[in-house]
Amino acid sequence: MKLFSELPSNIDNSIVSIGVFDGVHLGHQSLFGKLRQAAFDQSKSSIIITFKNHPMSVLNQKFQPKFLMPLSERLENLSSTKVDAVIPITFDHDLAKLPAKEFLSILKEKINLSQIVCGPDFALGRNREGTIEKLNILGSEIGFTVEVVPVFSLSEGEIPVRSSQARKELSIGNISSLNKVLGRKFKLSGTVHKGNQMGSELGFPTANISIDSDLAIPPDGIYATWVSINEISTKKIWMGATSIGNRPTFKEFNDLVIETYLLDFNEEIYNRKMNIEFFQKIRDQKQFDSKNSLIEQMQIDIDTIRNILAV
Repeated sequence: MKLFSELPSNIDNSIVSIGVFDGVHLGHQSLFGKLRQAAFDQSKSSIIITFKNHPMSVLNQKFQPKFLMPLSERLENLSSTKVDAVIPITFDHDLAKLPAKEFLSILKEKINLSQIVCGPDFALGRNREGTIEKLNILGSEIGFTVEVVPVFSLSEGEIPVRSSQARKELSIGNISSLNKVLGRKFKLSGTVHKGNQMGSELGFPTANISIDSDLAIPPDGIYATWVSINEISTKKIWMGATSIGNRPTFKEFNDLVIETYLLDFNEEIYNRKMNIEFFQKIRDQKQFDSKNSLIEQMQIDIDTIRNILAV
């Protein structure tokens, strides 16, 4: 079982939160605040245990995860919450079969589990048998306590902040609401590669990136974005017009493309990592009757984006 090798053995008296924590949104950040406070009050270590892969991808072969961020970025964001340690573990078939009591006993042995800080819907163990009620019973047997933290909402009466809500906002292109849920701008990153040069032909050269298939992306459309590029020191960030879609005006192309025109930019950036932070969707993709009509609309888009991002 990978769990034994992935758990460190140099942690004593740990207070733990466990989950995928996809997106590391404001709900997660609220939970981690309670985790840190509990650890501080008890002079113990605050620990986040996160699954590298989505448990459902093991439990259901047909499940195809669509993460809000890649694992590397998730670990980076989790570490930035200032807990004492972030422990990534693999959810495999052995772990899926493990009863809650055995899993918790391993945590007790390896990192001296003393408390679990979790949300009201939390459950662990085989078939999610370790509900809050059972965790309290097991805690009395094994030697840990459970602190249940209410689900975080942006304001009173609003829908609780969850990863599923964030994915829903993303799926409909509601970038403003998505960014509020995340507590930061939604981001896509990738290495710039050569496209078919159609943007250059139209007078708007674009930088193309590809992303992993298990990442969620906004729906087809044109977006106002902020862009940064690794290894460029002249400026940290640029305004961008990002297009996602299959370029309906050009029928010879039908592949999905993520391409960005950087405003006031003229440098060679192939093979460099580009980070795109989404600010607002400005319109849907549209098929134009001619290249000139498309060019006119692209100039309108750029003017619109410049005005939006200049505020």
